[in-house]
Amino acid sequence: MYWTDGEGVKRARLDGSGVELLTKEHARGFIALDVAASRMYWADWPTGTIKTAPMSREPTLRNLISNQQSPFAVTIGPAAGKVYWLQLNLHRTKAERETIRRANLDGSGVQTLIERPGAGFEGGLAIDPGAGKLYWSEAEAHDVAVANLDGSNVRTLFGTGLDGPVGLATEASDPHPLNTHAPRIEGSAAVGNAVGCDPGVWAGTGPITFAYQWSIAGAAASEWATSATYLPAAEQAGQLLACAVSATT
Repeated sequence: MYWTDGEGVKRARLDGSGVELLTKEHARGFIALDVAASRMYWADWPTGTIKTAPMSREPTLRNLISNQQSPFAVTIGPAAGKVYWLQLNLHRTKAERETIRRANLDGSGVQTLIERPGAGFEGGLAIDPGAGKLYWSEAEAHDVAVANLDGSNVRTLFGTGLDGPVGLATEASDPHPLNTHAPRIEGSAAVGNAVGCDPGVWAGTGPITFAYQWSIAGAAASEWATSATYLPAAEQAGQLLACAVSATT
């Protein structure tokens, strides 16, 4: 698990052991992980920045996005290559707007998706990439709201009565890994020359396990051709070689 506090960004094993301080960089906001890419993203509202770094000790940090109005909650959509964050209206002024914004994972293409005057954002923000939905909590309005990932079709999902919702998490409608960069064969496919199958890039929750299946065009897949490498036989010369990859968590 990873978290932010007054000292910086920390992590520990899920049993609570092995607590580590990864960086002393300011981290006064929420954190999100891109496990497949081994990167973490977090907000620091006093400096108006979204920061990113590898998920390691003493990482090289980068200010991904700067000059934002009190960014606080952060979530990412690796499949779409986007980072989302909400901005607080801390001083309750007309100059500050309660907005949800997004950008590309390289920090480019910053845009405002949603404005919710009077919502009273306090940090709840989550996405369901399989359903293409963005969810957030509105503590002052006592609501949970939803929109499409492009900011369209904004609506209040339900009211929370007297309770002011703060934190928010979703159980994805499709928890299976999602391929974001296609697999490819590495090496020169020739008789007697072993080639490898690069699984590509996948987004998912938790460790991802890959299974491979090699095949020759027009022929049935072989039960034994299921490793990450393949050695073409003489009788396969001139035929089209393919490798299919499946992923599970």
